[in-house]
Amino acid sequence: MSQASESLATSVYHSERVKCLEMFYGEGFIGSEVEAKCKGSVEHLKLKAGDSILDVGAGSGGFAFYLAENVGAVVTAVDYCTNLVDLCNERCKEKGLSDKITFLARDMRTMQFESERFDAISFLGSLIHLKRGDHLSIFKNVKNWLKPGGRVLAHDFVTCDCPATSTQEFKDYQKRLHFNDVTVADYEEIFETAGLRLLQYQPRREFYIQDTTKRQTKAKENWNEILKVVSKETLEHCYKFFAEKRKWAEEGALFPCIFLAERPRDM
Repeated sequence: MSQASESLATSVYHSERVKCLEMFYGEGFIGSEVEAKCKGSVEHLKLKAGDSILDVGAGSGGFAFYLAENVGAVVTAVDYCTNLVDLCNERCKEKGLSDKITFLARDMRTMQFESERFDAISFLGSLIHLKRGDHLSIFKNVKNWLKPGGRVLAHDFVTCDCPATSTQEFKDYQKRLHFNDVTVADYEEIFETAGLRLLQYQPRREFYIQDTTKRQTKAKENWNEILKVVSKETLEHCYKFFAEKRKWAEEGALFPCIFLAERPRDM
């Protein structure tokens, strides 16, 4: 694991914080838009039973488990945080899904798979941690790993050119959360250069603000119950996590988008 990955595992995705976030989103989920990351993603990727999918940045495993249990897909799920991979492997064994899901501790920048192995590849909330220069090499690999006609779904945050983006407060926020600047235009150029055909771009700003507001309300309503499971420090940190993301989304500096692309059949 790289030094940056170790920092993320210890500062952003340590075990108690994951437990707290799962109390808001549900077991296996540590980020927003649970429905979009399951049913919606399956529809975008046109997945069916027996399909092979690579889930990059699997987190605590929610999407991978959904794919195996509800679609019958064969899933290779990777994450750079070994504590999350260990948690997922424990759950996989408990659920009896070891024949359907393989969880691996991998850095997406250096991992390797054989050509034309996967019917689909998903990045649900993981790309924002990359440096700007890393995206192109990763999506060139994606194009190689996909079968002709295979699809890739990137569901992640983009930064936008607005007054809030240039403030020191926002820059400090990005540094603390290991978030990097990538714009919609950047993604469009990356897909084209990598040899992938962009099929759809969908901004999710308004939905994200509504979803985050709902999580904040739920946190306040269940505050004392949550404190029976995690520390006050962790709960307060997670609540601040919601509040900050909502603030930057409302100011137009940072919000999630869905990018859907495919490997053309004639390439």
